[in-house]
Amino acid sequence: MFNVKKVNRILLSISISISVILLQGCSNEFDISSASETKSIQEANTIAAEYVELVNNQYVLNLSENEAVALGISKSDYNRMQKEVFQVNLLILEYQTKGLNIELNDPSNIHIERSYLRLRSQGEGNNDKPNIYFIMPPTGAGGTGSAFAPNGVKSVTIRASMGCLIGSFYGTVKCGGQQIPFSAAGFSGGSTTVNLPMSNTNVTITANTACSFGGSISATFNY
Repeated sequence: MFNVKKVNRILLSISISISVILLQGCSNEFDISSASETKSIQEANTIAAEYVELVNNQYVLNLSENEAVALGISKSDYNRMQKEVFQVNLLILEYQTKGLNIELNDPSNIHIERSYLRLRSQGEGNNDKPNIYFIMPPTGAGGTGSAFAPNGVKSVTIRASMGCLIGSFYGTVKCGGQQIPFSAAGFSGGSTTVNLPMSNTNVTITANTACSFGGSISATFNY
Protein backbone atom coordinates (compact mmCIF):
# COMPACT_ATOMS: atom_id res chain seq x y z
CA MET A 1 0.00 0.00 0.00
CA PHE A 2 1.31 3.48 -0.91
CA ASN A 3 2.36 5.33 2.30
CA VAL A 4 2.08 9.09 1.77
CA LYS A 5 3.57 10.00 5.18
CA LYS A 6 6.62 7.82 4.59
CA VAL A 7 7.23 9.36 1.18
CA ASN A 8 6.89 12.87 2.62
CA ARG A 9 9.42 12.06 5.35
CA ILE A 10 11.90 10.80 2.74
CA LEU A 11 11.43 13.89 0.58
CA LEU A 12 11.85 16.15 3.62
CA SER A 13 15.05 14.35 4.58
CA ILE A 14 16.47 14.73 1.07
CA SER A 15 15.52 18.42 1.02
CA ILE A 16 17.24 19.06 4.34
CA SER A 17 20.41 17.26 3.19
CA ILE A 18 20.58 19.29 0.00
CA SER A 19 20.06 22.54 1.94
CA VAL A 20 22.88 21.68 4.36
CA ILE A 21 25.28 20.95 1.48
CA LEU A 22 24.40 24.24 -0.25
CA LEU A 23 24.78 26.20 2.96
CA GLN A 24 28.20 24.65 3.61
CA GLY A 25 29.29 25.57 0.10
CA CYS A 26 28.13 29.16 0.57
CA SER A 27 29.78 29.31 3.97
CA ASN A 28 33.14 28.17 2.59
CA GLU A 29 32.91 30.66 -0.26
CA PHE A 30 32.10 33.47 2.17
CA ASP A 31 35.01 32.59 4.43
CA ILE A 32 37.52 32.78 1.58
CA SER A 33 36.08 36.05 0.33
CA SER A 34 36.08 37.56 3.81
CA ALA A 35 39.69 36.52 4.38
CA SER A 36 40.72 38.22 1.14
CA GLU A 37 38.97 41.45 2.05
CA THR A 38 40.71 41.67 5.43
CA LYS A 39 44.17 41.93 3.85
CA SER A 40 45.46 45.39 3.12
CA ILE A 41 47.77 45.99 0.15
CA GLN A 42 50.80 45.99 2.44
CA GLU A 43 49.70 42.77 4.16
CA ALA A 44 49.02 41.09 0.83
CA ASN A 45 52.44 42.15 -0.45
CA THR A 46 54.15 40.85 2.67
CA ILE A 47 52.50 37.44 2.30
CA ALA A 48 53.26 37.19 -1.43
CA ALA A 49 56.88 38.27 -0.90
CA GLU A 50 57.60 34.84 0.56
CA TYR A 51 56.93 33.38 -2.89
CA VAL A 52 59.06 35.75 -4.97
CA GLU A 53 62.34 34.53 -6.44
CA LEU A 54 65.03 36.11 -8.57
CA VAL A 55 65.87 33.71 -11.43
CA ASN A 56 68.33 34.71 -14.16
CA ASN A 57 67.86 38.40 -13.37
CA GLN A 58 64.07 38.11 -13.61
CA TYR A 59 61.56 38.14 -10.74
CA VAL A 60 59.11 35.24 -10.47
CA LEU A 61 56.01 35.00 -8.28
CA ASN A 62 55.67 31.29 -7.53
CA LEU A 63 52.08 31.47 -6.37
CA SER A 64 48.90 30.42 -8.17
CA GLU A 65 45.70 32.43 -7.96
CA ASN A 66 43.94 29.73 -5.91
CA GLU A 67 46.87 29.55 -3.48
CA ALA A 68 46.87 33.35 -3.17
CA VAL A 69 43.14 33.47 -2.36
CA ALA A 70 43.59 30.70 0.22
CA LEU A 71 46.25 32.88 1.88
CA GLY A 72 43.86 35.82 2.06
CA ILE A 73 45.04 37.71 -1.04
CA SER A 74 42.22 39.01 -3.21
CA LYS A 75 42.11 38.15 -6.90
CA SER A 76 42.48 41.81 -7.82
CA ASP A 77 45.61 42.13 -5.68
CA TYR A 78 47.01 38.92 -7.16
CA ASN A 79 46.48 40.23 -10.71
CA ARG A 80 48.07 43.53 -9.69
CA MET A 81 51.15 41.71 -8.37
CA GLN A 82 51.59 39.68 -11.53
CA LYS A 83 51.36 42.87 -13.59
CA GLU A 84 53.93 44.62 -11.38
CA VAL A 85 56.38 41.73 -11.68
CA PHE A 86 55.91 41.68 -15.45
CA GLN A 87 56.52 45.44 -15.77
CA VAL A 88 59.67 45.34 -13.65
CA ASN A 89 61.04 42.41 -15.66
CA LEU A 90 60.48 44.39 -18.87
CA LEU A 91 62.40 47.31 -17.36
CA ILE A 92 65.27 44.99 -16.38
CA LEU A 93 65.47 43.65 -19.95
CA GLU A 94 65.46 47.22 -21.28
CA TYR A 95 68.35 48.19 -19.00
CA GLN A 96 70.32 45.09 -19.96
CA THR A 97 69.74 45.73 -23.68
CA LYS A 98 71.07 49.28 -23.28
CA GLY A 99 74.04 48.10 -21.20
CA LEU A 100 72.84 50.04 -18.14
CA ASN A 101 73.19 48.86 -14.56
CA ILE A 102 70.20 48.21 -12.32
CA GLU A 103 70.64 46.79 -8.82
CA LEU A 104 68.33 43.81 -8.27
CA ASN A 105 67.55 43.20 -4.61
CA ASP A 106 67.61 39.48 -3.75
CA PRO A 107 64.26 38.34 -2.27
CA SER A 108 66.18 36.26 0.29
CA ASN A 109 67.05 39.57 1.99
CA ILE A 110 63.47 40.81 2.06
CA HIS A 111 63.30 40.58 5.87
CA ILE A 112 65.82 43.43 6.05
CA GLU A 113 63.55 45.68 4.00
CA ARG A 114 60.52 44.72 6.10
CA SER A 115 62.32 45.56 9.33
CA TYR A 116 63.30 48.92 7.90
CA LEU A 117 59.80 49.73 6.70
CA ARG A 118 58.32 48.67 10.06
CA LEU A 119 60.73 50.93 11.96
CA ARG A 120 60.00 53.79 9.57
CA SER A 121 56.25 53.54 10.10
CA GLN A 122 56.65 53.50 13.88
CA GLY A 123 59.02 56.46 13.80
CA GLU A 124 61.30 55.10 16.51
CA GLY A 125 63.71 57.78 17.73
CA ASN A 126 65.56 60.53 15.93
CA ASN A 127 68.59 58.28 15.28
CA ASP A 128 66.44 56.04 13.09
CA LYS A 129 65.33 58.86 10.84
CA PRO A 130 66.91 59.08 7.38
CA ASN A 131 69.03 62.05 6.42
CA ILE A 132 66.87 62.65 3.34
CA TYR A 133 63.20 61.78 2.91
CA PHE A 134 60.76 62.73 0.17
CA ILE A 135 57.68 61.49 -1.69
CA MET A 136 57.74 60.04 -5.21
CA PRO A 137 54.46 60.72 -7.08
CA PRO A 138 52.85 57.86 -9.04
CA THR A 139 54.29 56.95 -12.45
CA GLY A 140 55.81 59.98 -14.11
CA ALA A 141 56.84 63.03 -12.10
CA GLY A 142 59.80 62.58 -9.76
CA GLY A 143 60.53 63.72 -6.23
CA THR A 144 63.58 65.53 -4.84
CA GLY A 145 65.26 65.88 -1.46
CA SER A 146 68.57 67.25 -0.20
CA ALA A 147 70.72 67.47 2.92
CA PHE A 148 74.20 68.48 3.99
CA ALA A 149 76.66 65.57 4.11
CA PRO A 150 79.10 66.18 6.98
CA ASN A 151 82.81 65.59 6.66
CA GLY A 152 83.64 61.87 6.46
CA VAL A 153 80.50 60.71 4.67
CA LYS A 154 81.50 58.16 2.01
CA SER A 155 78.21 56.97 0.51
CA VAL A 156 74.44 57.19 0.73
CA THR A 157 72.02 54.25 0.92
CA ILE A 158 68.74 54.98 -0.85
CA ARG A 159 65.67 52.91 0.03
CA ALA A 160 62.28 52.98 -1.65
CA SER A 161 58.94 52.29 -0.02
CA MET A 162 55.93 51.79 -2.29
CA GLY A 163 52.69 49.86 -2.59
CA CYS A 164 53.96 47.62 -5.40
CA LEU A 165 55.02 44.08 -4.53
CA ILE A 166 58.07 44.29 -6.79
CA GLY A 167 58.81 47.83 -7.84
CA SER A 168 61.63 49.85 -9.33
CA PHE A 169 63.02 53.35 -8.92
CA TYR A 170 65.71 55.38 -10.62
CA GLY A 171 67.26 58.83 -10.48
CA THR A 172 70.43 60.76 -9.76
CA VAL A 173 72.55 61.83 -6.81
CA LYS A 174 74.04 65.30 -7.21
CA CYS A 175 77.19 65.83 -5.15
CA GLY A 176 80.31 67.95 -5.65
CA GLY A 177 79.27 69.07 -9.10
CA GLN A 178 78.70 65.51 -10.28
CA GLN A 179 75.44 63.73 -11.10
CA ILE A 180 75.59 60.01 -10.37
CA PRO A 181 72.79 57.86 -11.83
CA PHE A 182 71.24 54.97 -9.92
CA SER A 183 68.47 52.43 -10.41
CA ALA A 184 67.18 49.50 -8.37
CA ALA A 185 64.35 46.98 -8.16
CA GLY A 186 63.04 44.69 -5.49
CA PHE A 187 60.42 44.19 -2.79
CA SER A 188 58.60 47.51 -2.35
CA GLY A 189 61.20 49.01 -4.67
CA GLY A 190 64.35 47.77 -2.97
CA SER A 191 67.45 49.79 -2.16
CA THR A 192 70.84 50.77 -3.51
CA THR A 193 74.02 52.44 -2.25
CA VAL A 194 75.80 55.23 -4.13
CA ASN A 195 79.40 56.25 -3.45
CA LEU A 196 79.87 60.00 -3.03
CA PRO A 197 82.81 61.83 -4.67
CA MET A 198 83.19 64.11 -1.65
CA SER A 199 81.72 65.06 1.72
CA ASN A 200 81.21 68.30 3.64
CA THR A 201 78.83 69.42 0.92
CA ASN A 202 75.17 69.36 -0.08
CA VAL A 203 73.75 66.15 -1.55
CA THR A 204 70.58 66.23 -3.68
CA ILE A 205 68.67 63.11 -4.69
CA THR A 206 66.05 62.98 -7.43
CA ALA A 207 64.05 59.79 -7.92
CA ASN A 208 61.20 58.42 -10.05
CA THR A 209 59.16 55.24 -9.94
CA ALA A 210 56.95 53.39 -12.39
CA CYS A 211 54.77 52.14 -9.52
CA SER A 212 51.16 53.28 -9.91
CA PHE A 213 50.97 53.87 -6.14
CA GLY A 214 53.95 56.19 -6.08
CA GLY A 215 56.08 55.89 -2.97
CA SER A 216 58.75 57.49 -0.84
CA ILE A 217 62.54 57.65 -0.66
CA SER A 218 64.59 57.40 2.53
CA ALA A 219 68.32 58.04 2.24
CA THR A 220 70.95 57.54 4.94
CA PHE A 221 74.58 58.71 4.90
CA ASN A 222 77.31 56.14 5.52
CA TYR A 223 80.68 56.98 7.10
